[in-house]
Amino acid sequence: RHNPEFTMLEFYWAYADVNQMMDFCEEMIRATVFKVLGHTHVRFGEHDIDFSQGFDRLRMSEAVIRYWPEEWSGLGGERFESGWLMDSKRLREISLFPATLASEIVTHIDINEVDSKNVERRLGSDEVIQSAWRRVQNQTREPDLLQGSDEMKLALRLADVFGEVAENRLVKPTFITDFPKPISPLSKGSPSDPSIAERFELFIAGMECANGFSELNDPEEQYQRFKDQVERRERGDEEAMVMDEDYIRALSYGMPPAAGIGIGIDRFVMLLTNRQSIRDVILFPHMRPPRKREEPVQSGNEEA
Repeated sequence: RHNPEFTMLEFYWAYADVNQMMDFCEEMIRATVFKVLGHTHVRFGEHDIDFSQGFDRLRMSEAVIRYWPEEWSGLGGERFESGWLMDSKRLREISLFPATLASEIVTHIDINEVDSKNVERRLGSDEVIQSAWRRVQNQTREPDLLQGSDEMKLALRLADVFGEVAENRLVKPTFITDFPKPISPLSKGSPSDPSIAERFELFIAGMECANGFSELNDPEEQYQRFKDQVERRERGDEEAMVMDEDYIRALSYGMPPAAGIGIGIDRFVMLLTNRQSIRDVILFPHMRPPRKREEPVQSGNEEA
């Protein structure tokens, strides 16, 4: 499947679940690397990635804990701990912190500074970090403007923290699992924990390369999930899904348990060819929208 932004390989596997799909994905990626390169070591930028080793598997919350920066461990005199990821107040604070810290750093930049090491040391200092944390705490005293249920807010903020803290550091092939169910509208819920979905994303060199899950095949639950997405979209979330009546109708006829996956071909080709820009490998480059027949050609501005 192709659109102007990406090329995807997508398929379902009937009577399989998310764990079987992860196993299959790992085997397929490893075999493809060997088939293309003749070996399983990929050089990508400064990284040497070994696909012969078993891929890591981390829950989203585990990845945040593993890659939480040590210099952020004592915010406000309190040591960061895993419980913060389940506390709505704490999670709101740490989801705001990276952007607030970036803003705080800007205020400390001296354009006349010539010693880059001194600049780096000063900007990473505890003084700057604690100042940003105080600003965050002042922000969180104001009403919470994020729309949605408490469960949705927790889900969105955990995903934001993961993106800021862990995503770019996932160089070795790593499956991130246990996504919050509210941000996984097509995924079956976990029977052991109803708050999470049977979903994974594969990250390599800091890039999301695949997304898979146990498919939700209950038409009534899927309809309600779509309704929740529509409500989010009406509140301004452009990434929320629209109602898909055809899909609901197809599910109502019957669908076996299945696992599904989408693999980003363009990003995978980037890895195999050591290209840092997707523009170097994308199959169909972005093009300007076609001019309507009745629109006049602007002399000097219209490309052939």
